[in-house]
Amino acid sequence: MVGNRAARGRRPSVAVVGVASVTVAFLALPLVGLLSKVSWSTLGADLSTPQARAALRLSLVCSLWSTGLSVVLGIPLAWVLARVTFPGRSLVRALTILPMVLPPVVGGVALLLAFGRNGVLGASLFDWFGVQLTFSTAGAVLAETFVAMPFLIITVEAGLRSMDGRFEEAAATLGAGRWTTFRRVTLPMISSSVVAGIALTWARGARRVRSDDHVCRQHSGTDADPPTGGVSLTRGQPTGRDRLVAAALGRVVGRVGRVAGPLARSDCAVSLTAEIHVAVGSFVERLNLRVDDGEVVAVLGPNGSGKSTLLRTLAGMQPLAGGSIVLDGDILDDPSAGILIPPERRSCGVVFQDYLLFPHLTAAANVAFGLRCRGASKHEANRQAGEWLERIGLADRASAKPAQLSGGQAQQVALARALAPEPRLLLLDEPMAALDVSARGAVRHRLRRHLEAFTGSCVIVTHDPLDAAALADRLVIIEEGREVQQGTLADVTARPQTKYVAELVGLNLMEGHADGNRLVVADGFALETASPAYGARLAVIAPRAAAVHLQKPSGSPRNVGERASPKYICRAIGRECWWRNRSGWLSRSLRRRWPSSDSPKDPKCGCRSKPPRSRRTPSAPTDSTGACLGRVGMRG
Repeated sequence: MVGNRAARGRRPSVAVVGVASVTVAFLALPLVGLLSKVSWSTLGADLSTPQARAALRLSLVCSLWSTGLSVVLGIPLAWVLARVTFPGRSLVRALTILPMVLPPVVGGVALLLAFGRNGVLGASLFDWFGVQLTFSTAGAVLAETFVAMPFLIITVEAGLRSMDGRFEEAAATLGAGRWTTFRRVTLPMISSSVVAGIALTWARGARRVRSDDHVCRQHSGTDADPPTGGVSLTRGQPTGRDRLVAAALGRVVGRVGRVAGPLARSDCAVSLTAEIHVAVGSFVERLNLRVDDGEVVAVLGPNGSGKSTLLRTLAGMQPLAGGSIVLDGDILDDPSAGILIPPERRSCGVVFQDYLLFPHLTAAANVAFGLRCRGASKHEANRQAGEWLERIGLADRASAKPAQLSGGQAQQVALARALAPEPRLLLLDEPMAALDVSARGAVRHRLRRHLEAFTGSCVIVTHDPLDAAALADRLVIIEEGREVQQGTLADVTARPQTKYVAELVGLNLMEGHADGNRLVVADGFALETASPAYGARLAVIAPRAAAVHLQKPSGSPRNVGERASPKYICRAIGRECWWRNRSGWLSRSLRRRWPSSDSPKDPKCGCRSKPPRSRRTPSAPTDSTGACLGRVGMRG
């Protein structure tokens, strides 16, 4: 019954179905008309004639060649348009779409003026290499590529834009070069777009054999009609063309990135020293960070303070504008010296906030990815990946895809993937943020166990002070791109330097001007201090140091203040709390009944907060068994 109701809820309206039906009929009717005129009885004989076979063979050859050239030339351009920001990108995209909108005659004339015997490029090709593209199969391939490649570029660019580019960054941090990243991560994730683009390109090219007649003019078979006007034709040499295309493909393939090799690990202690000066738009971050070997440092700060920028800079995904990053004596980034080591060459493992496990790979393949990029054989990488999965207790999930893993399991696999290549620096970006509160305790305990066994430097970015307290040896707090405080948890808790730090550790921070043992805060309230001080000072008050009294306290309290508003009067009677204002009495249900033993002497009390709207009565409650809450004031 529930399923039927859900199905009915997803049904489109009658108007939408009607418009969609008209559209389908509009697209199908021309095809029906075409098929109705086909002579099916003689179709086989018509297709078996030498002229038909030659035309079909030419169509197939030209469409396959144009599709191959479109893939080799179009996919790199689609990647540049989707991933690189450069001046004139809109113009390049417009030039890419232009062949799709040009009339066939105009496109053919343009190709002839560019690649013809006397064209802009055709004259040089004929004079230097003896290559003539007109009146040849090569000319037909060129024309088809010109009109069909835009379909592939647009489709692949759309797929690249819809893909999360951080997967490519994750592959780079694991040691994958650009070609390896494209081949093993990008291409599989946009495979559906590539297949759709290839299909569109082939279909578009197959129907253009005779339409670009200005370039190809005729079939390249022996039965071609002789040209008019007695013009002597020089046909392109198939073998020379094949060698030229093969050489071009070889040069393209030769430029691909190489897989990063294994990174050498020094026997000396691992430590990180970073002087960060980075600018991202109008945001500028300047801070110094040092992490010793075996130390875990937690970086905390409010949103927009620069925590993620710091992590991206250490990983090599954001270059420095000034300063330097030195890991174990190796300079990773120093603009003044012109040194910038790319992410794939840094011995750095990153666990991203949402883990970024490659969705097309299994858990075992994800863990083995970094090992393969560092030069390990497939057998050795799979063996070590199995050991890591067994170490984290997920050996039975080795063949599972990331979508089949729970949040805690995905976090463990991401950590194993980052640690498997044995990095010298481990970066964790909000490792618990994607987990349920109920699962964080167990995952935090396992993560702490892995960090204790890690001998390198570790930096954790987090919002949760509990994660920082449980995992880190030292805290660094940053605000607006600047370090405001650092130290152990005990140091930061004892002396918070800003309001954010005080709220982070659960303390009250009051700013004021001190004169001896007296501190005057902003609202004029004066505090008596235990030790004398002068000038601008901060007062820290822990919640446990404050108390609320119904009567004026006596004894040890040094500072006594009262906060009460006489506008609202309240009584607690039974399980209802009553407020009185100028218009009458308001009531709200209480969670528990106030016993008469808790009743103070004063039957009226000031209420600090405005009561919510509730049921109203013109007269005061008279239940004598209830208890008054007493005067609500803060004294401490």
